[in-house]
Amino acid sequence: MCSFVKWIDYIRNIFQYQEYRIENDNGKNFNSYQSYIELYEHLRRFYFDSPEVDMNFSDYCFANMSLLSLWYYQNCEPNEDIPVDIWSKINSMKSLIFPIIHNYHSYEDFDSDNFYGKYPEVENLFSEYLSENYEDILNGFLDCIYHERNIDGYAEKFCISSKAYEVCKKRKQLQTASELFLYMQSEIFLTNKMTDLSFHLM
Repeated sequence: MCSFVKWIDYIRNIFQYQEYRIENDNGKNFNSYQSYIELYEHLRRFYFDSPEVDMNFSDYCFANMSLLSLWYYQNCEPNEDIPVDIWSKINSMKSLIFPIIHNYHSYEDFDSDNFYGKYPEVENLFSEYLSENYEDILNGFLDCIYHERNIDGYAEKFCISSKAYEVCKKRKQLQTASELFLYMQSEIFLTNKMTDLSFHLM
């Protein structure tokens, strides 16, 4: 019984989520992560055809029991043999195809809470108009980003069509609000589309 309890503890430790600090390189941790990745790749290649190894289960655990695979796809040239969880894969693909959609630096000085506190009708008008033409509007916005076209005109048409100009005369602030609104809604839309596609391909 004692040995059984120890075995249970051992199994529990194996399936404990491993926290790794992947944001910053302290001079040692990134080298260690690279070594862990290489070790798993070698083991995976060696045991790939072994009937005694459940490779799908191994890949699932490697992808979901730590942030190592996410670190790998963020910092190395991707090797598709390295497993990664579906959300990390989607986010990495989004940032490669639409890098600007993740860059909100231009809007850091814009206080959206204060703006919508003064003009609550604007957010309602944006949401109502978007709901009427959801896919067309966001596909059009993503197309502008993908082809590196200026989004100012697109956001201005959105303000006009949603009738937001009728309730807010602060044109510059309204323009900024509409751009940020479209960016954020497009990211949600893109994530949902890629998730649906990934499930169909499984």
